[in-house]
Amino acid sequence: MQVRSGRRRRWGIPWLDTVFLASLHEANISYAHVTHLGHAIAIWAVCLIAIVGVLARPFKVPEWIWALGGATVIAAAQLLPIGGVLNAVSKGTDVYLFLTGMMLLAEMARREGVFDWVASRAVRASGGSRTKLDRVPRSGVRMTFDAGRVLSQ
Repeated sequence: MQVRSGRRRRWGIPWLDTVFLASLHEANISYAHVTHLGHAIAIWAVCLIAIVGVLARPFKVPEWIWALGGATVIAAAQLLPIGGVLNAVSKGTDVYLFLTGMMLLAEMARREGVFDWVASRAVRASGGSRTKLDRVPRSGVRMTFDAGRVLSQ
């Protein structure tokens, strides 16, 4: 095993070592628990399947089932210790609340027609030109502030 920056590389693949060690450190999981390359590959495979499931929604299964299923498989297969899994879940509370708030705001904006209003404004700003319409997203920040100013009146 090679030594780099005072750390021993476990798998011999620099990017895998860096990413995997960082994720273990963030979840407060002992490096000694994941001793086999098979554990690391299994964890990455479960995460990849869960992410693809969330994004692609095969079989029309809701996103939350894919995400929860991935976490359950990792915990049930004891790929990571239960304490580490629960610790990682508890550290995400602020993220869960932020995403819940964003989803509520997006749904409220959809019901009130904000997205339709922004789209019609983008079409008007392009003057019917497809090329200009492709450039309109660059001015999306300005339109977002305009929308906020209009809604606050």
